[in-house]
Amino acid sequence: MKKIVSLAIFLTIFTGCTNTNDLNKEGSFNFKSNTGENISYTIEDKTIKQTKSFNENPQKIKNGYADYNITSCSKLIRNLAGKINYGYGAICQATKNDKQISIKVCENQAYAYKIGQLRDNEEVSLNSLAEFTSKYCYGG
Repeated sequence: MKKIVSLAIFLTIFTGCTNTNDLNKEGSFNFKSNTGENISYTIEDKTIKQTKSFNENPQKIKNGYADYNITSCSKLIRNLAGKINYGYGAICQATKNDKQISIKVCENQAYAYKIGQLRDNEEVSLNSLAEFTSKYCYGG
């Protein structure tokens, strides 16, 4: 019980997620897509490797995001679709035209890649990040 309460406090403070009822186990939550599909997301903490992957994904340039340089990420989530393909989503800091900006970014291991620029002081919950990731970069 202490672990669940501690996790709920941690997620509320550091991720902005206050809907702790969606937590199944430590480090995961369920998201119901607009098509009614339940998607299980894992909250990741190894952001350096994924930041590098976001920057090196060939779809980044192909989809028109070459001028974004992602410098660091937080609120990293991952879903598994099928048996081997993952979709990732994160809130990141980036530079674009020498200006520091906040973005949400997602990719999957096959073909999808999307960046959305955040408005000034926009807070992103885990649910809204899961919605963005499932819409544009669902693994599969």
